[in-house]
Amino acid sequence: MDNRNSSRAKPAVSVIIPSYRRFAPLLDTVEAVLAQKAAEFEILVVDQNPLWPEALLRRKVQLAADPRVKWLIRDRPGVVAARHDAVDAAEGDIFVFIDDDVKILDPFFLARHLANYEACPELDVVVGREVYQGQTVPPIASFPPTRDQALRFDRMRPERCEVIAFCTCNSSVKRDAFFRVGGFDESFYGNAYGDDYDFAIRLGEAGGRFVYDPQAWLIHVQAPSGGLRMSDTKNRLDEKKKIYPSVLFLLKNWQRPWRWHLLWRVLRRSVFLKTNLTKPWRQPAVVLGLCQAWREARVAVRHGPWSRFGPEKV
Repeated sequence: MDNRNSSRAKPAVSVIIPSYRRFAPLLDTVEAVLAQKAAEFEILVVDQNPLWPEALLRRKVQLAADPRVKWLIRDRPGVVAARHDAVDAAEGDIFVFIDDDVKILDPFFLARHLANYEACPELDVVVGREVYQGQTVPPIASFPPTRDQALRFDRMRPERCEVIAFCTCNSSVKRDAFFRVGGFDESFYGNAYGDDYDFAIRLGEAGGRFVYDPQAWLIHVQAPSGGLRMSDTKNRLDEKKKIYPSVLFLLKNWQRPWRWHLLWRVLRRSVFLKTNLTKPWRQPAVVLGLCQAWREARVAVRHGPWSRFGPEKV
């Protein structure tokens, strides 16, 4: 049976959590999802860790044994590929993407995502609210719909509105809408920054309907280590892999009015990065990596986006 075309009378949710070197935060996140109410769901963890701390193994085994949890193992870390591994194994009609270092205090978090689709069957994406640790949560208000492009949207705003945005920290998408554009572009690798924005833009151009619902909120803890956190000294990527995703996103959107903002973001993450400015002897390697990333990204743009869920291009 092809899970991609499954359907149910009431939508079921597949919660997708890729994880890399975030051990206790991941287990806390899984426990928070397991406590959800008023929603039929499964959890797909994509574990990219070769070794786990012994002190956490028993807790991990207990959570993985829950019948609602599918604990997938990926030997080669890669966040976009890890999400697609989870999609391959998912059975839900709605995919909910969250990070592996979030707190979900609302037991109806998933139900709030679902309620949007039940109220509006034409809807394709729900973007949830992202609150940071220590932030106060202002009251929620309703405002007339607006349609905002991905880069200009504030995911902490209290107003419900129509958007074109997607963030894999807290967003959901219908199964058929996800496959309509082939999922994420697997040309993104390394830090993979921009793959979710790219997905939003492609789905928006394909006629997808999005809504931002601040009632579907969670707290992004922003664990200092693991994941894609570049401040983590154990997250060692060469200079090309550090900047390649940002360069790829820039070149894919070069004709858009915000290309200068994207160009500045590339420079700010490479030659103008504070660490590189204070340690100028790093600059030759940084500039070389930037040139290599630019050359490789140009090739990727010419070939077009690629995904295992499309024939050759998404």
